[in-house]
Amino acid sequence: MDKNPPAILNLHARYALANGNVSISGIRAGLLGGQMTGSFNMRDLTGNTNSNLAARLNSISVAEIEGLLGPSTAGHVNVHGSLGAIADAKWGKNTDDLVAHANVTLKAGLPPAHGGPETPLNGLIRGTYTASSGVLSLAQSSIGTPQTSILLDGSISQQSALRVRVESRNLHELEEIAQGFQASGFKPLDLYGQASLNATVKGSTRYPKIEGQLTASDLKVRGTSWKLLRAQAAADPNSVRVENGELISATKGRVTFNLNSALQQWAVTPASAFAFGLLLPD
Repeated sequence: MDKNPPAILNLHARYALANGNVSISGIRAGLLGGQMTGSFNMRDLTGNTNSNLAARLNSISVAEIEGLLGPSTAGHVNVHGSLGAIADAKWGKNTDDLVAHANVTLKAGLPPAHGGPETPLNGLIRGTYTASSGVLSLAQSSIGTPQTSILLDGSISQQSALRVRVESRNLHELEEIAQGFQASGFKPLDLYGQASLNATVKGSTRYPKIEGQLTASDLKVRGTSWKLLRAQAAADPNSVRVENGELISATKGRVTFNLNSALQQWAVTPASAFAFGLLLPD
């Protein structure tokens, strides 16, 4: 079923055409529960045309964006909050040489699966898109909750080089958030502790390759306690691999492990080859 385009309400602007130039200023309209303002200029319509667009979005509703994208994107979690953005773009006769910059801010809340206060979710994405190379660059971008942060820096393209760092000071917060996306009847892990992940994303957007180092400490999982977990991981749409895994008990003992599994577009299937190696101390 086709989705309805977002309604643009109370559109106002001033238009001028003179000497082969177009100027639209004072653009103002209601959009997705918030407001859009901006300006547009196109110079030398019949010659070496150059265009630029500047826009600002204020208080755009996250809930209305979810509704626009469709119910399958939101699952059964209703995220409340707003987006803001400051953006500008420049191009010539066509958009083949377009260069666009945007700073996007997010202030939202994630409702818990079983009642209680929302978990604040805040983000800042600084991006630049260059059409001639098809590169989206992210600079010192972040999204996080009170106990967890995700930092992004690098580029996304046919030859991506994106650095990702995830830090959680309380893994139980992540478990509570995840429960809102899981099917009813899922048994909680009773997960506690701290963890960090340093990863890189390379390759194309259609076939990304992810490599990372995971470290966790003071872990508690369903009544068991572990002093340390560390492992190296790699994944692409066709496989996932965990190497040099080490798990140290909070009381006594140490376990090392490795894992390999075939995937089909990131999913494990009944036909997927699987190997798991485990070494216990004598």
